[in-house]
Amino acid sequence: MVERSLILKRRRPTTEQIAWSNGVLALDQAERDKLPPHAESYARRLIEIGFKDAEARESDLAAYFSD
Repeated sequence: MVERSLILKRRRPTTEQIAWSNGVLALDQAERDKLPPHAESYARRLIEIGFKDAEARESDLAAYFSD
């Protein structure tokens, strides 16, 4: 079995952070207004990073196994 080191380009959001983001985005606007000023943009960014990382991991795995 061949072992290779993986170099991560950035930190990935945890499942707790993604759950928090989904909760923030599910709130109605009146409830979001009670949150800190950048909570909504932070939540959107976490979700976006999570999806981009998942797509990158899938393409990296496909390239790895095609060798």
